[in-house]
This record gives sequence, C-alpha cells and structure tokens, in this order.
Amino acid sequence: MKRIKPIAALCLLSLPAAAFAAGGSATGTITSLFVDASFADVVYITLSGVKTGNPACSTSTRGQFVIPANNGVDDYVFMFMLATTAAISGKTVTVTGQNQCNVDNAVETIQNIKIG
Repeated sequence: MKRIKPIAALCLLSLPAAAFAAGGSATGTITSLFVDASFADVVYITLSGVKTGNPACSTSTRGQFVIPANNGVDDYVFMFMLATTAAISGKTVTVTGQNQCNVDNAVETIQNIKIG
C-alpha cells in the first residue's frame, strides 16, 4: 500500500503536463500562405522544414498550420502579419502548434511564430 500512494501521486502530477504538451513544430522559410474564402477566414501556413510532433488530427495537405484570420483576437492578426512579413523577406521562422485542430479539424492550430 505504501508503494501505491507515490505511484498514484506521480500519475496525477503527470496529467497536467500531458494536457499542455507542445504541439507540432517546423523551422524554415514560409513556402505557402494559403487564404481561400471557401475555408471560412483562415490562413494556412506551410514551411520548407519538416514538421515534427504532428498531432494525429493534423492530416490535411492544405498547410502544416492554420491561423484563424477573423476571430477578433489581436494575437492572431499579429501572427498573420509576422508570417506575411517573413514570407516576403524569406526569413527563417519557427512555428509551433497547439497540439490540437480546433480551427480546421484536419490542420493544427498555430500557437506561436518565431522569426530568426
């Protein structure tokens, strides 16, 4: 019984970490910014680098990541501007996802963009 309590405690402590696990990530230049009215105000991003840590839900070839373009959240508008600037300038970027597909059920939603 003494061994079960520490094991149970470790299991409980590991749950929050799993819930906030980092999503997929790719580094490279932006090879595609895809915007289409058919896909309800979203921007799909594809980078030249291979995406690692791709969640199971992300199976589409429209892009490696998706940004909601019209949801009233300034952070996403700023991400879109950063992505556009990086694409035009050819700068290397690292994009990390949220480990979920909550904007398009087949493309990972973006968490952050890092230029340089």
